[in-house]
Amino acid sequence: MNDEYEKYREENFKEHKLSVRNSDGFFNATMLLIERNKAHITKKSLSEFWSNKTTKCLMSVIKNEHRIERVFTSSRGITGGTFMHKDLLNCYYNWLYKLPSPSFVRDETHFVNEIINTFQDVLTFSTQASFDLYKVDLLCESLNLIIEYDELHHKKQPQTRKDIKRQNDISGKYGYKFIRHSEDKPISETINKIIKLCLNT
Repeated sequence: MNDEYEKYREENFKEHKLSVRNSDGFFNATMLLIERNKAHITKKSLSEFWSNKTTKCLMSVIKNEHRIERVFTSSRGITGGTFMHKDLLNCYYNWLYKLPSPSFVRDETHFVNEIINTFQDVLTFSTQASFDLYKVDLLCESLNLIIEYDELHHKKQPQTRKDIKRQNDISGKYGYKFIRHSEDKPISETINKIIKLCLNT
């Protein structure tokens, strides 16, 4: 077998075959991009993916989590191309085959899924975790963090007072930090807050 091919292995991912580099587990993103572009009239380029805000956030988390300087590399040759860290795979695949995430999210379930998918393979979130009489929308144990999605009525009394009491009760007893996401705010604000916590942990 050609030595060039011995540096790589083939892995299944959804309906695709990935070329994975044996030395570090990075996957060949160029091959996936070419496969996608052959099947679609509208073409995508890697430069678009790198400029995506969610990509930049996730790259920062991966670098910090794994203590590495680069999450992608490029190589030439028969099996060359751009190779990405395995933790970028889900984000990259979603970017290739799905519509971009909306800037504003007006549904709690959608919001929760967006946060979980953005940090998939990097952070673990639990939904509807219980604290005494209360349940919370999202819990991340590794960051000691609770995230709550607030519809617009949370800005009005008496709901605001109830939210403050609830938050103080949980923080006082269990020591968790809170991020509150208002439905009229862009989801990128909350993603950036999570990134900052990751970098400072």
